[in-house]
Amino acid sequence: VRTVSGGEPTGESSCLSRGTTISTAGLLNSELPGGAVSQAGTELSPMKLEAEIPLRADFEGEAISIWTRQTIGIVFNGFLLSFLSATCTGVAYGLFLGYMGLDSYVMSSITALMKLPDVLPLPYGMMTDCFPIRGQNRKPWLLVAWAISAMALLSLSLKPQPAPFYCQDENGDYTWYAPPCNPEIHKQKTWYIFPLLPSDQRGRIKTEMTMVCTAGALTAAFVIGIFMNSKEYLGTFDWGLSFSG
Repeated sequence: VRTVSGGEPTGESSCLSRGTTISTAGLLNSELPGGAVSQAGTELSPMKLEAEIPLRADFEGEAISIWTRQTIGIVFNGFLLSFLSATCTGVAYGLFLGYMGLDSYVMSSITALMKLPDVLPLPYGMMTDCFPIRGQNRKPWLLVAWAISAMALLSLSLKPQPAPFYCQDENGDYTWYAPPCNPEIHKQKTWYIFPLLPSDQRGRIKTEMTMVCTAGALTAAFVIGIFMNSKEYLGTFDWGLSFSG
């Protein structure tokens, strides 16, 4: 074993050096011919390990935060997703039952169809894990999803919105018992269904993301209640926004 002054090992593994020293000390302390005992081993100082490996590692780092520059995109994504989902489901009642004059059973089918994206997170997550884009598994696929949503909403806003199914009086209220003024609008219901389909660590992060998503849904309810609550959508205001601006 190569050593320097003080008996410190150099160049070899600590465990190997320690084992070799113990064996050498045992030989030096063994009985010599004639019954004499060598005390050379007692003069060797105990050798220290070069690096002590702890038996237990404590991983006590900084708590992960979603409010940093690198992770703020997750917050925006959750807020906008909840806002868009709540808006699409919130306007469905006034649009399909009031403006388009669809039957209640058709409205129930549309509501069930709008819940279809709820089953997509699992296959979509598997696709993002198995097929990364330029070495990234999350950011590019989020951009793809939002690009699809943006194109759907853009096509919905650029198409001129037809006149409502029921006739309206001078106050803007529907005349429910009069013959409809635009029965052809029922043929266009599919155009408005599919663009409205929303795209889709536990502990403190989960709680904060739940708060962000709830804030997005509450903001959507506020926008619908103020800006899309006209009589055309079974509301009470004389004015309001429409899907075509």
